[in-house]
Amino acid sequence: MKNSIRKICLLDLKTILDKQRGEIYGIIDNRKDSPVDIQIDESLLYQINQDLAKYISLNYQQEHSKLEIELNVPQQPLQVFKKSFEINVPDYFVPNAKKFLHFFQNDEKKLHLLDLSRQERNFKQFPLNIDFKIPHFHKSCISPFGEIYLSGGSHPENIHKKLSSFYKVSLQN
Repeated sequence: MKNSIRKICLLDLKTILDKQRGEIYGIIDNRKDSPVDIQIDESLLYQINQDLAKYISLNYQQEHSKLEIELNVPQQPLQVFKKSFEINVPDYFVPNAKKFLHFFQNDEKKLHLLDLSRQERNFKQFPLNIDFKIPHFHKSCISPFGEIYLSGGSHPENIHKKLSSFYKVSLQN
């Protein structure tokens, strides 16, 4: 009886997998026929070409059907331009809740908090009074009430062993 149920389950799984595979191949086939609409900002294209020309030169030799690419890597590091931008989203938190961005530091007993209700925009580090180090691949979230939760991760000595622990952080003033 057990073997029959197992065969039925396996057959059902195989049918579902075949159905999903067929749907995926159908989507892929439909994509081949429909062109992808890519829009290029022409005003930026000229600037990109100018910037690339500083570092790359192409030389095509028609008689030898040979393309030579020369990279001109500058001695000093490339200048990185940072742009600030603002993201506006509706307030997720209930009124009077503590509003934080947070993250837990792997292999440590530390929580980093950014208080969104203050003008200061630096994370503050808090030691956690726990008997374990924060595991790699953990997940965390904050509720609309400002409650922070930590779950899962990989066992420190065996990353293939998944942890099913679930914790609620208690913020004491």
